[in-house]
Amino acid sequence: MAFRLLETAPFDAITIELIAAGAEVSPSSIYRYFGTKEAIFLWDEYDDDVVGRFRQNLATSPPGQAMLDAVTGAMPSLDLYGSTAVLTRARAVAAVPQLRAARANHHERLRHSLGSAMVEHGWPDAVSSTFAGAVIGAFTGALAAWERPGSDSDLTAALARAAEFVKHLDRAATQRHSG
Repeated sequence: MAFRLLETAPFDAITIELIAAGAEVSPSSIYRYFGTKEAIFLWDEYDDDVVGRFRQNLATSPPGQAMLDAVTGAMPSLDLYGSTAVLTRARAVAAVPQLRAARANHHERLRHSLGSAMVEHGWPDAVSSTFAGAVIGAFTGALAAWERPGSDSDLTAALARAAEFVKHLDRAATQRHSG
């Protein structure tokens, strides 16, 4: 609903009340569930799924492999991510300064979640923070390439490339962890 409103109005003119009316829910429900207008545009269930899988995989795998397994394990739920609507959404987020800023904040929260998961599994904070930052960088780059007009990539392939890249960080992370 919110993205349909962007087709006819600038982001600043779209209110929670307009979104709520279009979705046939109360504005208080929107505020309670999302908190902010920006969060409505950024929400997806994929990030929480990947972070949960990553946290679980760290019990038996080094972080790069844990991330690769988390992403590939979550890929079956990506059915709708190959759709034109999701690509349109990603491009809209990239085009609106407030949404780009909110996405950067969201990525920082993800970096913190990934780093915290590693610390919980005994990885040093410096290694955890560096690894988590590299993960966010790899996925941000892959998503930016995917959402560019003229890209011939699909989202699943872009995420798989980023996850495979991240797996190669295991050697450096393990050396820092054991050294």
